Amino acid sequence: MAGAASAPPLLYAPFARRLAALALDGLIVAALFGALVVVVDAIAGAPLLVEIWRAPRPVAVTSETASRTVAKEEGGAVRELTTRRETRVYPDGTVRVYAVLDARITGADGVPAVSSTERLIGMSAVAWHRRLATALAGVALALLYFALFEASALQGSPGKRALGLRVTDLAGRRLGPGRAAARQLFKCLDLASSGVTYLIAGLTERNQGLHDILAGTLVLRTVSPQPATFGATTTSPSPACGRGPG
Repeated sequence: MAGAASAPPLLYAPFARRLAALALDGLIVAALFGALVVVVDAIAGAPLLVEIWRAPRPVAVTSETASRTVAKEEGGAVRELTTRRETRVYPDGTVRVYAVLDARITGADGVPAVSSTERLIGMSAVAWHRRLATALAGVALALLYFALFEASALQGSPGKRALGLRVTDLAGRRLGPGRAAARQLFKCLDLASSGVTYLIAGLTERNQGLHDILAGTLVLRTVSPQPATFGATTTSPSPACGRGPG
């Protein structure tokens, strides 16, 4: 009689492989996001989203000095600190305001060392709205990217599939759209914790991050289909018809 085929074991994904898949997916999402920004701005005919990879140069700058201090230190060095408020107007019409600290330290040998640091302290409403729209577009793109791929027949994003991983429920079954979406929303906790709740995937028994535990999901290694193995047919010995004398 043929032996019953047993269910394949659940092979939990190693944390290092999950991390590598996340890095690969990050590159893919970044490329898709860049294309999204370019396409949206081209269709709108105006800059609606921020090209975060490009630092625009202002077309006009006004500067107001807030304070200036000069101090002479031991050894003859002279330290000069200047605080400025700088308003910059950019080609797209947005305005940003920066607090700038200029430092100039002249040593006893007369050689100056100059440095400058700045911090954004304000922006126009248009600039703020563009940044908000860009952030929301990026989050939406990432959520859709992972949720759609994980709920599809692939059962994983391109990065995971390239490294032989798939996402399932606790029984190893394909995720439904709702669970796949919930898994992505729970990833917001990873962001809020600066990644700490993601790193616990390297410590838990089934290599689950917090988002996996809350969503009831697993990340598994894919198993290549193996040919079916059938039990060998054995012939039971016929019972003896009689016994010899004892």
